[in-house]
Amino acid sequence: MLCQKCKKREATGYMEKTVGGVKTRVYVCPECFKQAQLEMFSSLDDFGLFSGLAGSQNTRVKCPKCGTTLREITESCFVGCPYCYTELAEHIKPIIRNVQSAAMHIGSRPDDAPNNAEIADLEERLSRAVASENYEQAYKLKERIRQLKGGKQ
Repeated sequence: MLCQKCKKREATGYMEKTVGGVKTRVYVCPECFKQAQLEMFSSLDDFGLFSGLAGSQNTRVKCPKCGTTLREITESCFVGCPYCYTELAEHIKPIIRNVQSAAMHIGSRPDDAPNNAEIADLEERLSRAVASENYEQAYKLKERIRQLKGGKQ
């Protein structure tokens, strides 16, 4: 399917917006998606929502793994590596929440990065298993969570 914005490139995802209770879906290519994110981020910043993030201090705050600064993330709406999400969590959660309408990253990830959505689902199932005293199931879920997190815990 062609991108519904530029009508030039292949659409790989979609954006949704709700206006007057009516939800519309627009299929877009990665370039148009990035542009839409930047436009939305800029419009949010017009209200001063990110004024505290754009200060000079944010050129010093950076991911110890890839070196991407907080300022680069706020300007581009893209992180440098999967570890930016954990290393800079307190700084970038408001950005993620405003750009994606979710508290965690939604999108592609490197093969070696943990799948946070799957881990969150398993942790919820683990809580229910423990509450219902299904300890065998809880053990299996806990082991799967440990595998996804790379064996640490």
